[in-house]
Amino acid sequence: MKKIDSYEEISRVIMSHFRRGMVTNHLAVREKLERDIICGRLSAQESENGLLLFTNCISHYLLHFYLHSAEGIAEIPELDIPVVCEIAAKKDADTFDKVKNALNELGFKHELKRERLATTSGTGVAANKINCCTASQSDFDEIKSLLFTSFSSLSGCIPPDDELRSDITNGHILICRESSQISALLHFKEDRKSLEIRHLCVAEKYRGRSIATSLVDSFLNMYSDTDKKVTVWVREGYSAAEAVYQKNGFTPDGMTSDVYIKNA
Repeated sequence: MKKIDSYEEISRVIMSHFRRGMVTNHLAVREKLERDIICGRLSAQESENGLLLFTNCISHYLLHFYLHSAEGIAEIPELDIPVVCEIAAKKDADTFDKVKNALNELGFKHELKRERLATTSGTGVAANKINCCTASQSDFDEIKSLLFTSFSSLSGCIPPDDELRSDITNGHILICRESSQISALLHFKEDRKSLEIRHLCVAEKYRGRSIATSLVDSFLNMYSDTDKKVTVWVREGYSAAEAVYQKNGFTPDGMTSDVYIKNA
């Protein structure tokens, strides 16, 4: 693997692999790539079969690819920490079947499937109204602790510290407090046309009180003056989360994803 030192370098490499028949599980978002490069997290490996990108998340690597042949997956080097690969596609599409088979043959295990749900902003159900606010940097340690308590460090898409701090600065984390403790949080991303809920969690002792439903409702109504599409990926079979989003008008939009993990 070669460590990437500049956005211009990886941008040129990625563009060189865009050709007919190429398949990828990566959205080349400049801001994200630049942050990973600055922090020394991004490495790449090229071959005639395509390009593999590795993001070092300390506990694991995230694997992204631009493949002309599924055989490119077999070129993943031996690594000393787990490797996580997520592939999103339209439901029942066979675009990535060969890549998934190649992952299985290489020792990756299918960890879980997610389904994407969607609604429009400003469509909350006005459940039990709660007081919530945007988080501040003084909340960082509590937020990080709640995320790691609520989600898997491998498959939970928990952002690295610098990205989490940036999201706090940008107002992309809403929190609820009870008895001076964060009882729940909602973490989201925003771009010009859409909003994506990345994490929604409630501290264990505050569950069963519809806090999550109300927090999603508050979030949606914060953007009631826009018509942005709001999406969220929910683990298949996680009925509690599905119920929260269904109550707030979310329905499947036809996209699913599969998470594969290879342990070191």
